[in-house]
Amino acid sequence: MAGMTEWVGPIPGTTLWRVTGGDQQHLVLPDAAMDLVISGNKIIFAGPDTQASLVSTQPGQVTWGLRFAPGMAHQMLGLPVCELQNERVALSELVELPMSVQEVAIHNPVLALKCSGTSLWRQCLASPTDIGLAHAIDHAARRGIRVKDLAEMQGLSTRTLQRICNRVFGYGPKTLVAIHQLNRAIGYGCKGIEPALVAVAAGYADQSHLIRSTQQLTGMTFNTLIKYRTAI
Repeated sequence: MAGMTEWVGPIPGTTLWRVTGGDQQHLVLPDAAMDLVISGNKIIFAGPDTQASLVSTQPGQVTWGLRFAPGMAHQMLGLPVCELQNERVALSELVELPMSVQEVAIHNPVLALKCSGTSLWRQCLASPTDIGLAHAIDHAARRGIRVKDLAEMQGLSTRTLQRICNRVFGYGPKTLVAIHQLNRAIGYGCKGIEPALVAVAAGYADQSHLIRSTQQLTGMTFNTLIKYRTAI
């Protein structure tokens, strides 16, 4: 059966996941998260997405991944993740990995993900303050706080907030808010709520605003997106 299963990851703030392919293409939506994904015999870093994409898999094909909490990927890679926006890059091209970890990927993807994630986290000099700020910004964005108010809540100028978000999330706070808002709307839409009511519940100005935002982030109409999501 097609679907996604999740477990608590090997490091606090990470989630280990498995997707089993079905008869349809898998729709990957922007979700303000970054992952390590096993592809063949490689560990791939999936950068921050600003657009939806369709991924083809064979029925029963299993894909494993490790998702990071806000701020973690930036700390672990030691670079602004905006440089990897909408990119899929072999992890070995970004950081030095033990050969043993790379070799085990094809035989034991779970072990490869756990080892690579744990190794990177132990090697980086993670700042609890920066991680905390990333969590606070993400939490406020999930609530739909306006960018100006979000900056004021953190005692930052809007320009400083923009720089931090680009570095940590891969895009600015306006895009971060829009991505969380869309995923909130999708949750309502998949429950059968009409788009006009979804727009109100998810915090859009009106239904036209919901339609425009959906088109910008997915290339689909909202109704098509919901039909696709509920059919999987």
